[in-house]
Amino acid sequence: MSNSEYENHRKVIAIIGMSGKFPGAPDLDSFWKNVAAGRDTITHFSRAELEARDRAALEFGPIT
Repeated sequence: MSNSEYENHRKVIAIIGMSGKFPGAPDLDSFWKNVAAGRDTITHFSRAELEARDRAALEFGPIT
């Protein structure tokens, strides 16, 4: 493969499928809109929320 052929192949990307949970977005379309708009949608847990999760994990097992 020549260098120019290699460069052309490097520019091609195909996203076949994607799923997940994204902060501040109920669905994937909203997630990409937030990314395109440069929105910072990350939230932080309070100490009380983290401690409650730890207590629940100790009592009921890990939360998945």
